[in-house]
Amino acid sequence: MFHRLMIGLLLFVSSIFLGACGNVQHAYYEVHVMVVDGQLFYYIDPTDGKDTLRILYMDAVETTFIYLYVTQENQAFSYEDYFESIGNQFVMKDSRTNKLYIEESKEIDERIHQFMIQYDIWKNESSLLPSFLVF
Repeated sequence: MFHRLMIGLLLFVSSIFLGACGNVQHAYYEVHVMVVDGQLFYYIDPTDGKDTLRILYMDAVETTFIYLYVTQENQAFSYEDYFESIGNQFVMKDSRTNKLYIEESKEIDERIHQFMIQYDIWKNESSLLPSFLVF
């Protein structure tokens, strides 16, 4: 009787631990895709922030070259816009939404922070140019 009780308790505790494994979450940056000059342009818009997603729904896709780029409202991509590469990153796909993501890391967070500082400088300098010099 004691053995059955212990086995039952062990199964109960095991099921709780296994159930909790599916609830593990990580922070991710969404990877957007657009076509520029016939090529796919994968980028993270730092103004989107991070999404917290369950690992259970994330599927590996591939390593892809990623840029940082702030999407301009009602404006198509231009090479005069400010953007920067963060190199090859491992991309994952949320199986529920089919959106692409890269996992947050200290390195990516620092690159995004630096990018936003440079972007603000670029934006302020662009607004100071006379309108006949702006492309």
